[in-house]
Formats: sequence, structure tokens, C-alpha cells
Amino acid sequence: KRIYYIGGRTNSPQKVNTFLLDLSSDFTAISPNFVEVFGLENMPSLAWTAACLEKEVNTIYIFGGADASQSSLFQGDTIYKIKPSSDTSFNWTILPKQGDVWPIARDAIFPIIDKLSRIFVWGGRNGNNSQ
Repeated sequence: KRIYYIGGRTNSPQKVNTFLLDLSSDFTAISPNFVEVFGLENMPSLAWTAACLEKEVNTIYIFGGADASQSSLFQGDTIYKIKPSSDTSFNWTILPKQGDVWPIARDAIFPIIDKLSRIFVWGGRNGNNSQ
């Protein structure tokens, strides 16, 4: 069992850092054994995103967020599909926009995925109001 830490926000420069913490190995809270994960270096740096895991196909979906490197902060209307390609490497793609309705960029959202692989996203704030 692992915990993946993907992205986040720093003041500068904008960068995606990814780490994993292997929960099956002994560690202490004072010195956890973080391992850097590669493959997301060229992914746009989004902060305040939300993620959900589709365990059956070993896939992480990242939603929403804000891109502080853009002139308009809320640029995170892209959904990223991330698959571990090894213990310490990821491959990522952008899901193509389909249909007439697509979520607007926002933070403070809460996604879940059900047994039928349907993803539901609640809440959010887009900088102006909640929609």
C-alpha cells in the first residue's frame, strides 16, 4: 500500500513534484522514507486539485485546481489521467473533452468514483462564485 503525493504549490518556480510513501515498509513520522516518482515533470503545475483512484485499473484522475503560472489563476479545466508505469514512474495523458457540458476550472472540489467507473465531482469555487 502506498500514498502518492502529486503536485502542490510553491511560490516559485512552478513545478510538479511527486513522491510516494510505501506504507508496507517500516518508517517513523520523524523520518518517513519518501521516494521521488518521475514522469510528471512536464505536466502543468496545478495547485488545489482533487484526485480519485480507479483501483481496478490502477489509474489516478486529477481534477480542477488553479495554475498560478497563468495570468488567470483558474485554468484547471483539464482532467488528467495518470497511470503508474513502474514503482517510481508515471505516464500521464489529458482526457479529451467530450459532449456539450464540461466542468469549469475550480478548486475545493470532491471527486469520487463508483463501481461502474463513473466519476462524480461535488462543490468547488472558481474565484468568483460557487457553481
